[in-house]
Amino acid sequence: MRAILNPQGALWAAQCLDYDVAACGGAITEAKTNMLQLIEDQRVIDGDAGRWNLRGIPKAPEAFVKVWDGAQLMDSTAEMEWRLINMDTPGAATLMMDAFP
Repeated sequence: MRAILNPQGALWAAQCLDYDVAACGGAITEAKTNMLQLIEDQRVIDGDAGRWNLRGIPKAPEAFVKVWDGAQLMDSTAEMEWRLINMDTPGAATLMMDAFP
């Protein structure tokens, strides 16, 4: 899976691209941890309901996907590839205005 991280005032927002889910935290590490926990919790809920993991959750809006290529690679694990965006990332200013009014 892929996720972007971006500062939102005093918080960090994490947006998954493969599923339209987001989490936040007071620090980058907290936002990442919260995102991974949210996905794991959803997998458990889906499994308990007899559904395929994360089935029915659409991909993130295209605006998030468009900034992916210009975002800075932060790290990559078995669970997630993380990229960091800031206002210098191509398309980020428009994304922030549209996605986080």
